[in-house]
Amino acid sequence: MLNPGSVGVPLDGQFTASYMLLNGDERGWHPTFRRIAFDYEPLFQEFERLGFIEECGVIGQLIIEVFKTARPQFGFLGWRNHNCPNEPLSMELLKDYFNKCQWWEYASNAYHVNM
Repeated sequence: MLNPGSVGVPLDGQFTASYMLLNGDERGWHPTFRRIAFDYEPLFQEFERLGFIEECGVIGQLIIEVFKTARPQFGFLGWRNHNCPNEPLSMELLKDYFNKCQWWEYASNAYHVNM
C-alpha cells in the first residue's frame, strides 16, 4: 500500500501539497513521492469571502484550523464527548478546547508525525 499524502489538506504538520508518481518497468513499480509549496492565503480569503464560519459554525472553524495547522483538529469532538458530552457545539466550547489541550491529545497515533 502506498499513501501519497494529500494534495491540498496535509495532516502531517508540513505546509506542502504532496503527491506520488508511480512508474513501472520490468523490475516492478517504483513510487516517487513529491512535495511542493502551497499558498494557502487564497483559500483563507475565500473562506472569509464566503462567510464559511458563519455558514458552517464550529465545524467550519475546525476545517479552517486544519488548514492553518496542517494537523487534524477533529479531536475536538472526542474531547467534547469525554469532558462535557451534554454541552452543545459552540464557539465558546471550541475556544475552551483549544485553550485546554493540544491537537495530538485526541488525534489518532497515525497523525503523530513531524512533531
